[in-house]
Amino acid sequence: AADVCAAMAASNNYASGLSSTLAIVTGSDVLSCYNSFTIDSTTRQNQITYLKQYFNLYPYLDIAKSSSSPLFSSNVDLFATLDAIASNSSITTEYDFQTQVQAAITSLNDAHSSYYPSCFLSARLMQPFIIDAKFTTGSAPTIYIRDSFVNGSNFLGGSTTSGATQFKAALNSAWSTATNGDPSTYAGYTVSKINGMDAVAYIQKVADYWSGISHSPETRFNYYMPSTQWSSSASAFNFVDGTLYRIVSIPYNMDWYWNYELTSPTGTTVTLSQVPWAGYVMATNTFADAATYYSNNCQSSSTTSGSASKLSAGNKLLSGSASAIFEENGLKFRTKPTTSHNGITLDADVALATHNKHLTAATLRLDAETKVAATFSLSNPLVGDGMSAFYMLDDGVTGIMVLGAFEPATTTDAAISAAIGTITSGLTALESAGASKLIIDLTENGGGVICIGAFLLNYLMNQPVTPLYDVRLSTEFASLMTYADSPAIKDTVSLISESGMLPIGGGSIMDSTYTYTRGGVTATYSDKFYLNCTAFSAMSSSLPTLSKGWSPNAIFLLSDGFCGSTCAEFTRMMRDEYGVKTMVTGGSTGAVFQPSSFEGGSVGSFSDVTSEAQEVYTYSTVTTSEAATWPMNSLPLPVQGTLPLWESYSPQGTGGLDNPVEWMPEPAEILLDVSDTLDKAAVWAAAAKAAGSPTNSGKSAGTTQTSASAAAGTGTGTAGATTTATGAGGTHNGVAASTVGSAVVQAAAAAVVVAAALVAL
Repeated sequence: AADVCAAMAASNNYASGLSSTLAIVTGSDVLSCYNSFTIDSTTRQNQITYLKQYFNLYPYLDIAKSSSSPLFSSNVDLFATLDAIASNSSITTEYDFQTQVQAAITSLNDAHSSYYPSCFLSARLMQPFIIDAKFTTGSAPTIYIRDSFVNGSNFLGGSTTSGATQFKAALNSAWSTATNGDPSTYAGYTVSKINGMDAVAYIQKVADYWSGISHSPETRFNYYMPSTQWSSSASAFNFVDGTLYRIVSIPYNMDWYWNYELTSPTGTTVTLSQVPWAGYVMATNTFADAATYYSNNCQSSSTTSGSASKLSAGNKLLSGSASAIFEENGLKFRTKPTTSHNGITLDADVALATHNKHLTAATLRLDAETKVAATFSLSNPLVGDGMSAFYMLDDGVTGIMVLGAFEPATTTDAAISAAIGTITSGLTALESAGASKLIIDLTENGGGVICIGAFLLNYLMNQPVTPLYDVRLSTEFASLMTYADSPAIKDTVSLISESGMLPIGGGSIMDSTYTYTRGGVTATYSDKFYLNCTAFSAMSSSLPTLSKGWSPNAIFLLSDGFCGSTCAEFTRMMRDEYGVKTMVTGGSTGAVFQPSSFEGGSVGSFSDVTSEAQEVYTYSTVTTSEAATWPMNSLPLPVQGTLPLWESYSPQGTGGLDNPVEWMPEPAEILLDVSDTLDKAAVWAAAAKAAGSPTNSGKSAGTTQTSASAAAGTGTGTAGATTTATGAGGTHNGVAASTVGSAVVQAAAAAVVVAAALVAL
């Protein structure tokens, strides 16, 4: 019999002009190979046991079990779901097991949490069409085919080489029967139904099941629509095809063929049946059969770390980075794991502890190139680099700041300094050009360095404001942090130590604690803490300054809902502290929705968490029995995964100090009435119109952050004692929550520079 993985082996050479050989595959080819690898009950149980050791550190483990209005709703008992998968004897293949585990992690709707089985990342599968939406305020959008997939500007980087042409033709041939020849024929057709379901509802169903990036369904829907993103690599807007959602790992329990009901621009109805998923496998992933496929893709490294006398032989660390598999031959995949996120974060760079020791005003680039355009042009910003760009609209009063991330492509001191220099030069250029209102476009901004966000807040508002954080002190996490806090290793294990944390009560974050009941579970949480970003704030005195700036009513934040991590925290603080309004585009309902997502912090990869736990175990006095449940064992089945370790709070927001902002709905004030969200000029014109003509009285004179009544508490507490709070109000260390914000700002302004202030989200 033919080997089940032979059809996936790279045999067709389309390498001419491309970076490597490609082989065309169909979904049935891939499934036959993937389903050939069996799994036994012991491996299932060990994988789940070790995975739960990571998620013992997950801050939202309890709240996800049961939450409802006024919070986002959730009924995800992660551990119960994982235990059921482990004990399910009908799961007999690794593919079935791994994709069910992946679905469980995805259901958390937290883009900081990810689980990608390395064994099933080889095939890139897609439908033949770029599916898009035309949006109308007040009603559901209309789904249509923007173009065929291979005609997309992003496909193979627009290559026209002979190899690219042959490859496109071969890929199209996999769809030719179902699409009556050429998929590009249907560009511009309206899609009324997919697999018998209303097209909007079907895409929402797929997004709800598999995107996992946000608690907001509208954001999940937008994530599967095409978008534009300011690119750190190209310093330009890049097209991002949102419909490529089977390229990383083939989802469990989805339809393997799609049936379309279409309507042509002239009103002709067309039905396309049994349209297959097709794609390719990179030849760089070399294998010839099932045996070599499995050995190359599905087995963990045997690398160990730490002291052999304390670490068991079974402890394995995943080695190397697999990020390259997410971008090949110019294809920009939605799920590429970069520190600017794009939805998924792998190996988040939290090892930035030394940057603020060296960042000084003298190292900043203050000579950003300025281009003065006679008229607005997307290709000619006033100022721009790979992280941000600045435009002046032709109305003469609207300035646009595009911020693709809160982190440059590289996170060296020089790169961060240059990026901050561009921001200040760009904002002063807009002011000089006469911008009386400022629109900050945060579309597809996945976050970055917390202190860059804090810097921009301070620069715009003259106030040193920072979010607050805490840690869910599970038995495992409390034990880890206790031993990780020794001076010998504290600064080398930044994920699981108190390095860089400045508790609002002073001392250790475990000296004073909160007790919350969330999801029916009562648990202990650390003291609230913040990060010291004064090194960034101090730079302001040597940077180009705003003579007037913009008052909060003259600033508007714009996004498609995918504004995550540091971007989300920046958005929350701008809204809650200063009353800045937000605008959104797209969505599946025609109504306003959440402009930001996944605010949690200190994101770590499974392999980094394991490495740090092993280091603490090796160089501390912890006993073997106490460390038995620490996440020191890498997963038996290799996985690229992440999770956040901190919760984020906005003291003046509706959740106050009791509810993490990731779980607090706060819809945008404005839904822009624009049909094609890829048309940036149209989007910005609509934003300028919606912003109206606000009176700009300039930024504040630097007052201290004030309290909001929503954060005021009614309970009592004493210094050093545990405070009980159940979701609204409460006090901490005898201080009402309504006054904590002011104290935090004053402390932040006076604090010394602390290593690890730069934590990437």
